[in-house]
Amino acid sequence: MVRRFALALLGDRLVHVVASDAHDAYHRSPELASIVALVARETGMPVGTTQFLTDEAPRALLDDDPVPRFPTGQRHRRRGLLRRR
Repeated sequence: MVRRFALALLGDRLVHVVASDAHDAYHRSPELASIVALVARETGMPVGTTQFLTDEAPRALLDDDPVPRFPTGQRHRRRGLLRRR
């Protein structure tokens, strides 16, 4: 249920940041770009989704700047591994 809801939010472009509550780099790494890239590819999100969610939007929020628009344009070819159910 949580996964389906999170993917629905992402698909509706209502997600602006993907973050981690990791407290150190050894036991639970805060590195999220690779998993975000996998989800973006598997769900057919626009190509710039990973950069937007892990760098551009968080940086804008921290700098108190306007959040850029969610990426549009060329999409990853959907593979279906993480299909909505």
